[in-house]
Amino acid sequence: MTIKIFKILITGLSCLAFAASACSLGGLQHTVKFSPNSAELGAKEARELVEWFIDRRNRLGISYTYAYTNSLKDNQKTRNLSDARLKNILFLLEPLRNGTIEIKYGDAPLENSAKEAQSYFLNVVNVGIQPKCAETDSCCGGGDRM
Repeated sequence: MTIKIFKILITGLSCLAFAASACSLGGLQHTVKFSPNSAELGAKEARELVEWFIDRRNRLGISYTYAYTNSLKDNQKTRNLSDARLKNILFLLEPLRNGTIEIKYGDAPLENSAKEAQSYFLNVVNVGIQPKCAETDSCCGGGDRM
């Protein structure tokens, strides 16, 4: 009797695990790290960004990509640095977009954040993509999923 209950329990858990499995489109965002006060991309960062972009473009298709930086509110020096970083990232991505992928970009000014947060957010640019399947609601089975 105990073995029968155990088999029923295992079968039930297996069904529950199957029903709970979900599609995940991981890796839609890439964080580019910069040295403080520098707009120059290191060779490793540039290579990782280009490889990430090409992989997503070839595997998923890309509707558009975005790149967002942070600067300190009302601080022209950090705004200029953010703009220079975006320019360098766009310089790398432009030839890879095949003339069809829109590139959106912007800056989010930081206000009253902790110094630790500032030192991180001021030295990264977040680059992400919107996969082609999102246009047609076909990611992970599209309208068929429950």
